[in-house]
Amino acid sequence: MTAHTRMGRPREFDPEDALDAAVEVFWTQGFDATSLRDLLGAMELSKSSFYQTYGSKGELYLQCIDRYRNRVADRMRQDLERAASARAFIEDVFRALTRNLDAENGRRPCLVMNDSGDVERREAAVTRRMQRGAEQFEAVFRAAVERAQREGDVPPEKDPDALARYLMSSRSGLLAVRKAGASTATLRDIVEVTLSALDA
Repeated sequence: MTAHTRMGRPREFDPEDALDAAVEVFWTQGFDATSLRDLLGAMELSKSSFYQTYGSKGELYLQCIDRYRNRVADRMRQDLERAASARAFIEDVFRALTRNLDAENGRRPCLVMNDSGDVERREAAVTRRMQRGAEQFEAVFRAAVERAQREGDVPPEKDPDALARYLMSSRSGLLAVRKAGASTATLRDIVEVTLSALDA
C-alpha cells in the first residue's frame, strides 16, 4: 500500500516530511543497518502511526527509493533548464562527482548504490525501481544531448539515444567506483574519457 491511513484515523503528522526524514536515514545507513527505532526517531512517529501509514520497514524503503529517484531526476531537469548550455550541464553532472568526496562535505553515494549489498532480499521490487530510475536519468541525458546538438556543442550525427544510455551507465559506474574509494584523480580521468564521447 502507498502511504495512507490504514484504519481511517486522522494523522497528526505530515507523511511527506516523515518520508523525507526516512530517506535521509536509509541514505546514510542503508537498509540493514537502519532499525525501526532509528526510523521512528527521525520521522517523529509512534510505532502505531508508522505501521498504519507505511506498513513495514520494507514498504517504507521502497517508497523512499521512489521519492529519492524522483527528487534527483527533478533536480537534474531543473538544472538542465537553468544551464547556460546543455553541454555545460552534462559536464557539470559528471565533474560534480569528483568534488567534495569526504563525508564532512556531505557527499554520499546514490541511495540505491549505498544499499547495493542489501538488494538481493528485495531484488524484484528494488530492481524495478532501479530500472525506472535509469529510465528517468536517461531521459534527462537524452534531452540534454538533443539540446546540445541544436546548440552546436555535440555533433549532429551522434545518436542521442545511444549517448544518453552511455551517459546514464557511466554516471552509475562513477558512483560505484567512488563508493569503492577511487581517488579524485582516478575519477577525473574517468570523467574526461566519458565526456570525450560527446566530441566528434
